[in-house]
Amino acid sequence: MSPTVQKPLHPDRNKVLYTAFIVVAIAIAVAVALQSRVPRVMTAMIKPASLKVGEPAPSFTLRTNDGPFELAQVDTPVLLELFATWSRECQAETRLLNRLAAEYRGKLTIVAVSAERFDSKHKGPGTQADVDAFAQRYNVQYPVVFDPDLAVAKLYMMQGFPTLTFITRDKKISQRLQGQITYEQLDREAQQML
Repeated sequence: MSPTVQKPLHPDRNKVLYTAFIVVAIAIAVAVALQSRVPRVMTAMIKPASLKVGEPAPSFTLRTNDGPFELAQVDTPVLLELFATWSRECQAETRLLNRLAAEYRGKLTIVAVSAERFDSKHKGPGTQADVDAFAQRYNVQYPVVFDPDLAVAKLYMMQGFPTLTFITRDKKISQRLQGQITYEQLDREAQQML
């Protein structure tokens, strides 16, 4: 009797495994690319400014949705927010800043400056229309400005959004914060500057 040679049950098993491996590798590569999209955009923004507490605040002049703003001419302490319309933290922070603006009206000036190169959908350059839509969508109750040259961001930006800089009446840096914060932190910093 001659030995019988058994055929493999799954002759294309190697092809199937190889194809599955390729599909999984492509899916992982796409997921990593999509996940890392925002951080690359953020890090492509601006080199962090090296301002320190107690130093003079660099002067700037911009046109906000509420008229001209010149830091040197403001006679109250200032809270400068650098924001991105696509940042969830910046979107959430509008509620806190609206509350602070109402509570400290006439005692503290809040101004928010767009510090992004890209539009809210990361499809093109940021525009005045993006900033206006952001202010309307989140019912912003303080001046906001689109800074196409990112001049203020180059002076004040930290590592991420939002970046908050508290500036005293005599135009010194009182505090710098970044990321998500609480109303209590905002209130405490405002009180210290009054």
